[in-house]
Amino acid sequence: MPLHDRFKALVDAQYDAIWSYTAFLAGSAPDTEDLVQETFLAAFDHMAAGRSFTKGPDRWLRAVARNRVCTWWRTKRKLPAASAETLKALADEADVPASLAIKAELESALKRCLEILRADDRALIQKRYCGGFEPARLAEEMRMNAATLRVRLFRLRQWLKRCVEKRLPAVHGT
Repeated sequence: MPLHDRFKALVDAQYDAIWSYTAFLAGSAPDTEDLVQETFLAAFDHMAAGRSFTKGPDRWLRAVARNRVCTWWRTKRKLPAASAETLKALADEADVPASLAIKAELESALKRCLEILRADDRALIQKRYCGGFEPARLAEEMRMNAATLRVRLFRLRQWLKRCVEKRLPAVHGT
């Protein structure tokens, strides 16, 4: 299969997972896009050089994304080296199978809780936390006072937290 087709298949299969992982570590939608693009460019260079992904493309891409985010935290966010290493250790821990299983349970519980929300509340959460919209912009778009919007977001986060906790008794020891 030609390089272009193999790369396209890789992007199609891994993009959503790598974007979510990078967004989780970076927390900024525009920066996440840049970091994910850099990660996939590294994968393309890796493939173009004829190298394979020894532990699978998903683990390789997560490792590259994690390293890019750590570098980003150190340089762009001016994070002290010790804090960047702590972040790297936490990200490494996130790749441990038990952590991945817990993360999958959390994601599943959160998805179920989001499905329960009213459509307008779900859209608000998605715009704010997936789309990276600032509260002031959302308030303007919704013709709402910014403080009122922040309170609404706070209440939605609290509700989602309780909803997820109810669905994960083993994680919280209850």
